[in-house]
Amino acid sequence: MLHYPFIVNFLDQVFEKPRFGGPKVRFPELISIQCRLFETGAVLGRALRKVLRDLAKTFSEPGMHDVLASHITERAQQRVGWYKRLSGEPKSMFDFFLFTELQGKGAPEDAIHQWKNKRVDLALAYSICSLSMVEGIGVWVVYPELTASMWNNSWDSMDNAVWEKARDRGLLIEKPTLPVSLDDRQAIVLEALLFSCWLLPGTC
Repeated sequence: MLHYPFIVNFLDQVFEKPRFGGPKVRFPELISIQCRLFETGAVLGRALRKVLRDLAKTFSEPGMHDVLASHITERAQQRVGWYKRLSGEPKSMFDFFLFTELQGKGAPEDAIHQWKNKRVDLALAYSICSLSMVEGIGVWVVYPELTASMWNNSWDSMDNAVWEKARDRGLLIEKPTLPVSLDDRQAIVLEALLFSCWLLPGTC
């Protein structure tokens, strides 16, 4: 599956090996990786939005791609509708993801700080990250203009207020020194995807 290299690349950098039990990932690292993969999924959705059904094949079990494609669009509508009802128009990728992933589900606003010592099994973390990336694809496919605006506020214009709020909420995402346009990020993601398909042909 094409998302495998992206997820492994992130999780391999942060998982811990406790003395007892299997490898785990701390919650602050996990939610931050989910956010990055959600954004990566959105960029993939931008690049491949005209072939959503085919794209779904790479994320699903054989014969289940139509079901997944339908689920992707439904979840995007749920996330955006949820945010707009409870908090107005989303302005940034960070805030949109955190709200719909945590606060909108009843978790406290400072959940990342409160649960800083919580750890998640690596296998479960992989499944959670996979879902985040898939849902990022759906948000772009269904709401391209809104997602582009959120991206630009977060990464292109690099609005200081957006980044300060993300840091205050506990996201562990380093602010780049230069703006990152959607075109630039898409080129990076597609290059990584092509390399993964060449290196691991069974994943694509």
